[in-house]
Amino acid sequence: LMNGARVGISAQATGIGEASYRAARDYAAARKQFGVTIDTFPALRELMSDMSVDLQAARLLAYYGSKSVDLENGLTKKFESLKGTPEAMDVRKRLKLYTAFNKMLTPMSKYYASEMSMRVSNGAIAVLGGSGYMKDYPVERYMRDARITSIYEGTSQLQVVAAIAGVMAGLYKDVIADIYTGIDTSAFESEKADIAKLVAELDSAVEYVKAHPEGKVYHDLHARQLVDGAITAINAALFIRMAAKFEEKKPVLAYWLATKFPTAYAELAKAKSGYMASVTDFEKIAPAVTLAD
Repeated sequence: LMNGARVGISAQATGIGEASYRAARDYAAARKQFGVTIDTFPALRELMSDMSVDLQAARLLAYYGSKSVDLENGLTKKFESLKGTPEAMDVRKRLKLYTAFNKMLTPMSKYYASEMSMRVSNGAIAVLGGSGYMKDYPVERYMRDARITSIYEGTSQLQVVAAIAGVMAGLYKDVIADIYTGIDTSAFESEKADIAKLVAELDSAVEYVKAHPEGKVYHDLHARQLVDGAITAINAALFIRMAAKFEEKKPVLAYWLATKFPTAYAELAKAKSGYMASVTDFEKIAPAVTLAD
């Protein structure tokens, strides 16, 4: 039930993100300022490039999660029909793998897609400026529609809680290996090496969090950084799979590696920093508000 709900909301959020991106892209191509369309401005090109790649990443993660759920459902039925036969054990092994995948992938895809839809709809309003804030254009509604996707069927924070067990178990490595299966990745050895380096850093961060003396408190505090790191690596593998099939996706893969990997490394550095003042010094950093204030 939870798998189906998460997959459904991932698709909904992806649709909102797509609508937001299209509205912004069309507006920027038509709106002129200083005698040129605003889509020629470097700052807007960077913003819309980020929106586009963010959207594509969410779609790939949602599709891959949906495929994994379909395989789990199909293998469940196949296992029931083969009980007592020699083939049943092989089916059961694959079923256990995809069941484990989905416990991590479906909350990841719901979390990433819903947060993406908020980022992209917010970006669309930025592209349209004051017009985006008005009801003359649909993007103000897209932003309101996006917000609920990160709330119902479990908030983004709860999706991180659901996904972190798989990350702590190192399941992202098995997922990446599964993504590479059946395609020729020989033309992407450099990109695969970049992913392997990030995975090694993620492994190191996971081990640090596991060994931290504050235990569950530290684990919960830095779960998001670990989940985000795993999503970044998994999506990079998905972009390699796409680029191996479609030449035009190579620049998208390059953009993901150039812009998202530095952020992932910075976030993993936080997880390995030992810093937890937001817990230990909470009352000083975020003091309670009194009537006198």
